[in-house]
Amino acid sequence: MMQYEPVLKGNSCTPATAFQSAVAACCCLQIRDPFQSNEWMLSDNATQQPSMFERFCLCQCGPEARTLSGIEKNPKLRGLAGVTLQDGAHETAGSLQTLKWGMYDESKKELTLSVFGGFKPGYGGTTGQWTEPVEAQWCFLMNLARCANFTYVFRFDEDYKRADIDIEGNIGVFCCCCIPCCPAWFRVPRWVCHYDMIQTDGSTDGTAWNRRSSVCGAEKTFTYKLVTVYNDEGQKGPFYNRLEEVVPQVQMISF
Repeated sequence: MMQYEPVLKGNSCTPATAFQSAVAACCCLQIRDPFQSNEWMLSDNATQQPSMFERFCLCQCGPEARTLSGIEKNPKLRGLAGVTLQDGAHETAGSLQTLKWGMYDESKKELTLSVFGGFKPGYGGTTGQWTEPVEAQWCFLMNLARCANFTYVFRFDEDYKRADIDIEGNIGVFCCCCIPCCPAWFRVPRWVCHYDMIQTDGSTDGTAWNRRSSVCGAEKTFTYKLVTVYNDEGQKGPFYNRLEEVVPQVQMISF
């Protein structure tokens, strides 16, 4: 059984207000402490009951264990199977995520991640693997993303030093065609929006990346550093100190 490092006294953030907690619960979301993300983000959720959204919109009527992606077996990418932190000054700075529960194809060097959850029979549990700030717009956007089967596809190069990140989903949701069982059939053209990430100098295990972004065909610009704060076994990662310095508040996840 995986052993998690206990949260040290003093490592805490400003708790959510009663109103924030109530709104999140009504939107089928949870508010969690980032200093315990090595527990709730890296466990398989085999006994967690699904939200009403998952039950009625995505036909998940009981607990569904998350399935290991297999990326943790690749020593050059293993850091991505832990909890990673968006370390920067952008709008969602402090968000946490893991690629531990995606679908990884080593032969193609591709990992597919259902970002906030979605209708993916046989995929395993898909919620609780990407956080966003506790803000009103995310209560709407995270559930819209679930309806659209919002997906990231990471395509790594031959030496695993760089990855293109493509966005896929069902764009029918923007035409009021909210059919959750419709797959992520549309890939956003890279000239519209494109992300990539490059391992930083000295990083050989996937624990430090520079994430870049481009819109409307513009040249990619640096957005934030992606760093591992907990490794895939739930122990403190090489950049745990950044979790203490960057994350200002509790985080919101889907369930």
